[in-house]
Amino acid sequence: MAGGAWDWSGLLVIFGAPVLVLWLGRRKPPRPRAGKSQWVLVRERFMHSPLAQIGLWFVVLLYLIMFLTPFLTPYTFDLQVDAGRLKLMAPMQEGFLFGSDQLSRDILSRVLCGARISLTIGFVAVGLSVSLGMAVGLLSGFLGGWVDMVLMRVVDVLLSIPRLVLLLVFMVLFATALPSEWRVHLMVAILGATGWMGTSRIVRGEVLSLKSRDFIQAGRALGFSNLRLMLRHVAPNCLAPVIVAATLGIGATILVEASLSFLGLGVPDPYPSWGKMVAEGKEYLTKAWWMTTIPGFTIVFAVLSFNLLGDGLRDALDPRTVLRSSLSTDADDEDTDAGAA
Repeated sequence: MAGGAWDWSGLLVIFGAPVLVLWLGRRKPPRPRAGKSQWVLVRERFMHSPLAQIGLWFVVLLYLIMFLTPFLTPYTFDLQVDAGRLKLMAPMQEGFLFGSDQLSRDILSRVLCGARISLTIGFVAVGLSVSLGMAVGLLSGFLGGWVDMVLMRVVDVLLSIPRLVLLLVFMVLFATALPSEWRVHLMVAILGATGWMGTSRIVRGEVLSLKSRDFIQAGRALGFSNLRLMLRHVAPNCLAPVIVAATLGIGATILVEASLSFLGLGVPDPYPSWGKMVAEGKEYLTKAWWMTTIPGFTIVFAVLSFNLLGDGLRDALDPRTVLRSSLSTDADDEDTDAGAA
């Protein structure tokens, strides 16, 4: 479409074609067969889920953009391209693909640089929270007794407080005492320190079901220490639900970081993040919709991609999914045979 407007037909082809191909090529999940390893079955179940593949492709695309940002951005994120006029440019005008903001900074460059910041914060913060949650869950479930009681009561207390409230309190208390360049490190540490409770409960439940198994009892009979049993025999068997929780947690952490940046407690100036860009554009929403809409869409796109990937991994790693699918397939076949008869 001419006149500097969006070419929606091209965007529909780019994003709609993979969805259509995967949807038309969908197949029923395979039934478990003898002679196949667990991870082969997981891969097959995952590859038979169109939505999971879409989420995987989009997550890979996001991280490719993150690593290739220096080569994709037409300008630096803080460059005022037309500082003499400071004019808002609509998308596709005067070389601005996504338009410009109130300071004549390129929106595309800032969105791409914001992707690097937001995705890095999400990945590192979730890594910290998963590590802490794994440690607490292993200790609580394996040792039991007063250790389990104390740790779970701490988890209950922290879960009773909304996470955003904890983040706001810690950011207000500590952000003013540190230089602005350390605010991102502080935010990552606080995000990791306030997001481990759910993982600890998941791991604790898995450990409680594993520690009575025969291989754990055999390890005790051989004189293995508790540390060796936890790290080498119990922890690897808890990875499947933790991977799912971590994947879903990255999307949630990106959303929380965007909320903090929107409130002015996130990434400091002049560095961009998606939530900060939404906050900067809210005053120009009526005359410069692209300043808020484009970074807002990227937040939705990133969170949805991680949620689709997490849901696909959860279904692929859960053996009960195959059983339910097999039972429903058998029921459908019986109904078809009965209808034909």
